[in-house]
Amino acid sequence: MYAKCDTLLEARLVFESLPVKDVISWNTLIAGYTEYGPTPKVLLCFEHMQKANVQPTVVSFTCCLKACGITGAIGKGRRIHNVILQKGWEFDISIGNTLVDMYGKCSSVQEAHQVFDHLSTPGVAAWNTMMKGYGLIHDSKKALSFFNGMLGQGVKPNSITFLCLLLTCSHNNLVAKGQEYFMMMIEQFGIMPSSDHFCCMADLFSRSGSLIEAEKFLEALPCSPSKDICMPLLSACRMHAEIDIGHKCFEELVYMDPDCASSICFNVKFTC
Repeated sequence: MYAKCDTLLEARLVFESLPVKDVISWNTLIAGYTEYGPTPKVLLCFEHMQKANVQPTVVSFTCCLKACGITGAIGKGRRIHNVILQKGWEFDISIGNTLVDMYGKCSSVQEAHQVFDHLSTPGVAAWNTMMKGYGLIHDSKKALSFFNGMLGQGVKPNSITFLCLLLTCSHNNLVAKGQEYFMMMIEQFGIMPSSDHFCCMADLFSRSGSLIEAEKFLEALPCSPSKDICMPLLSACRMHAEIDIGHKCFEELVYMDPDCASSICFNVKFTC
């Protein structure tokens, strides 16, 4: 109860008072730290659990892999992976999907792909991880092939899926493809874009130098653009010497935060 209510101090006090600490109580504490942090305590609890000769379960390993992904501890993640292989649990769905996520977050796309290929039914999170991973290393062909494979397997994409696709398009200057996915998200799957999707689209236009399209996109937004949306465009205007759009962006930013004018000029080094 305390762990689920994000009061880990109280959960730990009750845990320490238990005369017998079984695997359920250890897993409860580990899961609490995985959900609410601090993340390093997940791996510390796992080590103490093993020293107490309590055998970890699938839940224990899943939580530890998540912690390794969050902290970037790929070395520990690999060691846990080896233990999982020794136990013959590599085909467990939850462990397999979490392994893909862990390797993806640690920027080891090849290892994530190796695990992914052995999954019988990859979850949407695993598909998303592969798309994002290949997109970030500028392998757009593989990233987009995972999206097609996902649809072919009948896995329904979610908002994160399209965020990964837009990031891939942004990092690879695929403007038309990004616009296609943005409209597909809304019209075909009924997913309303969030501020993160709007930021990705602004970044997509800005990186490719499509500043007029970026301006039209911002004007069509259902709400006022945020600082995170305007800043990439302002930087792109400086790079491409687009004075008029840059001036409009600057005015929008100053309107949002009048005190930030000098810092914006300094950081972007933009001059009219």
